[in-house]
Amino acid sequence: MKPMTLDEIRRRDLKRVCHHEAGHLVALTRLGGLGSITISEAENCDDLMLYGGRCQILMPPAAERGEVLVGLAGVIAEDLMYDIGVEAQEILEHIEESMSDSDARIASGYTPEDVERVLELLRENWADVQLHADNQVSKWEVLQ
Repeated sequence: MKPMTLDEIRRRDLKRVCHHEAGHLVALTRLGGLGSITISEAENCDDLMLYGGRCQILMPPAAERGEVLVGLAGVIAEDLMYDIGVEAQEILEHIEESMSDSDARIASGYTPEDVERVLELLRENWADVQLHADNQVSKWEVLQ
């Protein structure tokens, strides 16, 4: 297998981060909240993570356990980006290592049922996740 170029690595990481933040945003809005997302270049490039993102919550989700569900949505959206058929059990096997510290704080106390609920919510709204992610990728492509 041919090693990836820096441009390929950048594109893959940008796409991952955009899907992650779009997952948070779609979960937030579907659960009765309001927000926006921003993507930025990472200040330190640990583990080839060249971009970072943030979902700004302007109005919290109204749904029961909404904040926990929104906190889980980013990492679950990443898994769905790579495999739309991913199962909740597969996510549960690695979610602790995959979540950022800030997402882990928000999703603290999550249950396997929460993971299943977010997985279903994002699958049902996957076209919206992709639309938000693609819009963010397009913004960065224009800036490059």
